[in-house]
Amino acid sequence: MTTTVPAGIPAQPEQPPTAPAVDLTKTPAQDAGHDQAVPGDDAQPTEEERRGLGSRLKEQAKEAAAADGPLADHLRRAARNTRSWLRTDDLTTEDVAAAVLEDRRRQHQARETQLRQELARISSQIVTAKRTETTRADNDPHRDGPEVVALKGRRELVQAQLEEHQHVASETLAVPPTDGELTRARWGRKASRAATLLGGIVGGGVLLPVQDPRLLLVSVPAGLVALWRAGSISPTPATAQPQQVAATFGQVPAQPGTVAADAAWPSPGATTADGAEPGTAPAGVIPADPAVPPTGTFPIAQVSTPQWAGECIRRALVKEGVPVAEITDVQQQPWGWTCKVRISEGTAEAIIKAAPDLETLMDLETGRCIPTPTKRRAVIDLKVAHTDPFAFVPGPPRRAPKSMSIKDKALLGYAMDARPLEMSLYGVQGAIVAGSGGGKSANIRTFAEYLTACRDTVVVALDPSGVGLGPLEDAAALTLTTAEEIECFLAGMHQVSLKRPGLLSKQRMGTEWQPSEQWPALVAIGDEWPQTTDASKESGVGIQLTGRKVCTQLLIASQFATTDYIGSAIISNLALQVLGPCRAKDVVETFGGGAIAEGWLPHRLVPKQADELNDVGKFYLRGGGYNEPIIWRGNWYDDATCLDLAAERAAAGVPQLDEESLRMGGKEFAGLFERYAAARDRARQAAADTILSDTITVLRREGLDRARTERITELLTEAMPAVYQGVSVDEIGRRLRGAGAGGAVKIGAVDGRTNANGYRLDDLVEAHDAAN
Repeated sequence: MTTTVPAGIPAQPEQPPTAPAVDLTKTPAQDAGHDQAVPGDDAQPTEEERRGLGSRLKEQAKEAAAADGPLADHLRRAARNTRSWLRTDDLTTEDVAAAVLEDRRRQHQARETQLRQELARISSQIVTAKRTETTRADNDPHRDGPEVVALKGRRELVQAQLEEHQHVASETLAVPPTDGELTRARWGRKASRAATLLGGIVGGGVLLPVQDPRLLLVSVPAGLVALWRAGSISPTPATAQPQQVAATFGQVPAQPGTVAADAAWPSPGATTADGAEPGTAPAGVIPADPAVPPTGTFPIAQVSTPQWAGECIRRALVKEGVPVAEITDVQQQPWGWTCKVRISEGTAEAIIKAAPDLETLMDLETGRCIPTPTKRRAVIDLKVAHTDPFAFVPGPPRRAPKSMSIKDKALLGYAMDARPLEMSLYGVQGAIVAGSGGGKSANIRTFAEYLTACRDTVVVALDPSGVGLGPLEDAAALTLTTAEEIECFLAGMHQVSLKRPGLLSKQRMGTEWQPSEQWPALVAIGDEWPQTTDASKESGVGIQLTGRKVCTQLLIASQFATTDYIGSAIISNLALQVLGPCRAKDVVETFGGGAIAEGWLPHRLVPKQADELNDVGKFYLRGGGYNEPIIWRGNWYDDATCLDLAAERAAAGVPQLDEESLRMGGKEFAGLFERYAAARDRARQAAADTILSDTITVLRREGLDRARTERITELLTEAMPAVYQGVSVDEIGRRLRGAGAGGAVKIGAVDGRTNANGYRLDDLVEAHDAAN
């Protein structure tokens, strides 16, 4: 049979029963003859006879065992140790208390994880619901629909439940276990051990041999080894192990010469304050883990329990000389781990400076160890990500044309902990800074997508590099790329910001501009700001100082934030500051001296390298109601989606600046809008005259009443290679949208697809006739 008896079983001293002496000179026959009653004898039955056969056999077995000497002693020790183990004599009250506290912590953590997952799920449902509502014909673009309102209410409720749970958990974990909890926990251990022992005996001694008698060759030796092991253990009384009692309610001081975190975390041994490696752990101290890191290593991606994650973090911090007092609130995230680190001296800067080396020790990618100071100077929120946190956030919303106001809060992205980034740019002056490959254009696209969906906002793109808003260009009211035009526009926009206050009382707006379709906000997005002229920079500073109250707003973008590039120190005074991968001096210039020590670490974000996107589109943000050093990522829109959105918004009508503001900016200022509108109309007319007629011609020649964009591109290239050779599918789609054909629609079964996207011949003919 197989018997499992753990190592280190203490035994209580117990005196063996005194057995009667056995005369080894007598034979069994003589004993039988001596004890046999003579027939007819009137003597009363002896005590030996009254005990019966079973009792006599048991007594004789005890006498035989007592005669064997060492074997008998070994069997008695095995029995005593097993009984002691079943009674949990090896567990002190402190051990049981530690187990109770650990159960409490696991329960609270499971509940908190459940609530956080519920929040993320509801946020995703809100995004989906908004997309659905914007596509309905009866949608009211001025407010959320009933489904979104209900989901937001549910999200607020779950958020309140999470906050209440965290408050209750902090109080519950600080309360020592009651006597009743200790008793129930100990009886639970007893039952578990008894079940383990019974399972080993029944399974190894009965069930397995019944299945296959040959298994006796395994179970019998295993049972004998377990029996030998149980009798070989020296009795050791249970002693208290204070370091195993949770330190969350402050009852356990750190042992002399150890890091205080050892009192709060099960560890493989005492780690000295000078960074010495821990030794061998006593049995049962460390929770089981699929891949326990060996002594001296810190591979946090390989562990799966909060205890070992906290231990890996503690080891790495101690290795780097960080004065760790304790590590608490270790929580597993889909992308890694979060915890709170309390230091015994100094500031959070010690961990911030050590972050690159901590990434090396824990085998992380660059920028994946993220320390964030808290209001308590001694406590740091530490995030350790071994996968991309933003791989788990929902996709971006698809906003319908004119579905928002600039005063509405828009979903612009998510934080690495899946919190939504919701803000309004009403009256906001801002700056976006990111180095080469840092995602500056992606961040501009995030804000431009939101602004061009507003019915009361005129968006102007300024870009000396000539790119403008790229695939979103058709959704802008004006795009300027030459230095002279940009300088002229900014001078006129500055005049608008100075003269618009006169309209506030006239239009009964109060003290601040109230944007509407009649009186829209004017927002200029100035990319590559250092390349503009000095006069443009001077006008830009004036706009950012005077334009807030009258919604004459400037959002500038640059690869650098220092004064020698920007031309002024205006960025640090703006209401919105967005920093992607950049230089450390850009962080200080934007967020102020001491920002890095406070946890603002955009300089540790990694820009695009070759085909690796790394941290493109990720940023730190201050403004719009956010002032926490945490990584965000804006909504990510690919080129094809932006082309579709721009075509939809152009077809719905791009908001235009009111006549009064055009007059305030001067003739040259107004002339820019007039010339751009005329040029765009001419381009659309030319595109309509060619792409629509050409497409209609090739479809009719092939006898097709519908076709995918890919098929249309092939037919145009074959028919007119001089015109369409090398033109991509995306470009053909863009030209069709610009000519008034709209975006691709579902056209049913074609080219082996059940419901493909493409264009119908009738729709193209209708668009062509409308353009002419």
